[in-house]
Amino acid sequence: MTTGARPMAAEIPVSMTRRLFGLGSLFGKTLRDSRRAILIVAGFSAAMLMVSGAFISSQWPTEATRAEGVALTTALPAIFTGLYGGDAMNVDTLGGFTNWRYGLIFFLLPGVWSLLALSGTLVNEMRRGSMDLIAAGPHPRRNIALAKLGGHMAAMSVAMVVVALVAWLVGTAFATLPGDAIPLGAALGYAVLMGLAGLAAGSIAFALAPFLGRGGAAGIAAAVLVGSWLVNGYRQSLPVLDALSPLSWFTWTAGHRPIAGTYDWMSLVWLALIVIAASAVGVLAFERRDIGHVGTIRVPSLPRALLGISGPLRRSFGERFTGAAAWGVGIGLYAVIIATSASELQRVVEESPTLANVMRLAFPNADLGEPGFALQILFVQLGTLLIGFAAAAIVGGWASDESEGRLELLLTAPMARAWWHVRTALGAYGAVILVSLVVALFAAVGVATTGGDSLTPFTGTFVLALYGTAMAGIGVAAGGLLRPSFAAPAVIMAVVGSMLIDILAPILDLPQWVRDLALASHFGEPMVGNWNPVGIIASLAVATGGLLIGAWGFSRRDLRG
Repeated sequence: MTTGARPMAAEIPVSMTRRLFGLGSLFGKTLRDSRRAILIVAGFSAAMLMVSGAFISSQWPTEATRAEGVALTTALPAIFTGLYGGDAMNVDTLGGFTNWRYGLIFFLLPGVWSLLALSGTLVNEMRRGSMDLIAAGPHPRRNIALAKLGGHMAAMSVAMVVVALVAWLVGTAFATLPGDAIPLGAALGYAVLMGLAGLAAGSIAFALAPFLGRGGAAGIAAAVLVGSWLVNGYRQSLPVLDALSPLSWFTWTAGHRPIAGTYDWMSLVWLALIVIAASAVGVLAFERRDIGHVGTIRVPSLPRALLGISGPLRRSFGERFTGAAAWGVGIGLYAVIIATSASELQRVVEESPTLANVMRLAFPNADLGEPGFALQILFVQLGTLLIGFAAAAIVGGWASDESEGRLELLLTAPMARAWWHVRTALGAYGAVILVSLVVALFAAVGVATTGGDSLTPFTGTFVLALYGTAMAGIGVAAGGLLRPSFAAPAVIMAVVGSMLIDILAPILDLPQWVRDLALASHFGEPMVGNWNPVGIIASLAVATGGLLIGAWGFSRRDLRG
């Protein structure tokens, strides 16, 4: 007599190739999900390397023109060149000049990618409910976290290998003077530094996310990343930052710039230890807590209006509130440092009559001793870049309603899809404005400590709100018209692309209509009270247009992950 029971089917083997493409492997799925970010980070970095190499070889091909060009470029005092990252090493070579002039992009872009990815890689799975299913399988929770973390590290490694190969090819193709060539070993050494610096910020976000959630973790990690860069860049000109320089990993690794011909491999050990230690904290925190439970660190509760129980707009804003506040504090601290350094800037300008004349011609109605002038010169450029990255994080959180599967339930309410899209997007816009408001308060406090006029810089700081909502509008349009996974990458591409246009258009002598695409160049000098209405109108138009386009596209397409 037989029972009729059938033997269990054998497990279908999954090839290594399929695992790497996301089938049957958490590691492969994470790597596959990072494909757009790899293209963005590697693509923009490679573009900067190629443009820099082409410019140097065509404009400064001889020793005489190279010396003259470098002298003109590096003549400004250290307080004006702090954003470039500190010491100018071997800037008379192709690699040295490229590292010094564009290091801001080479080191901050991988860091922002890493902190945005690792702050949400486990939290998102928990919130969408898929982690319960994954953890129910034959995989220890520690292995799940390690697979997610390893997938991102592999993606970062792929991007950095591409950057290294392009750097080597650029050095080979555009070398015109001795020392211009970039050996493959030097290119790989520089890429290792870029990758470790990015992973250091990402691992900090990974460690904080189980306690603070995605937004708070990303905001704090961004503040650490940018603060580390600024401390190293301005340590020579601002004594307060010089005292903090031992805390900056860019100061630790300042002697390791292989494409500029300097090596300090041992300095990377400390950076690697940060990645290992913070990653271990994140893995253990995930392993030892209940799935879906985020936030054991007690913080003040939100007001009732922000708890998300009064409609989609308030819910959207409330869910972004903590992260937006963290981004605002991080950017605001930079504004305070710059505002309180106004006297140092004035001293530098007064000691150089030529520089003073240039500044008075560029800002005829500005008081060069006012903190607002220091904020305009030293803060606005990086501030707009950072508010753009904050907008990417906020829009990514806004798009998670659909990508994490909550939207099917939310849309069962009696509300039109387009109207839901508009109201939740306005909540995201409100979070971007909150970032700007926090920064404005910090800037006003910093200016007040110097006895200067606080009102003008306070109102001028809202240039960040205009720029940030415009960038968020691009993400809202992409998320609504195409799919939610395109929202945050679209913002990052717009932010970095706008910055590249602003930097490269004068160098490449591009047409004026190309230069006009850089939105940040159309606001005038808001920190000293000189606003350009073109920038205001353009920002509002992009934000409004993105809202309407996104709502129209969302109302016509199927929901997607």
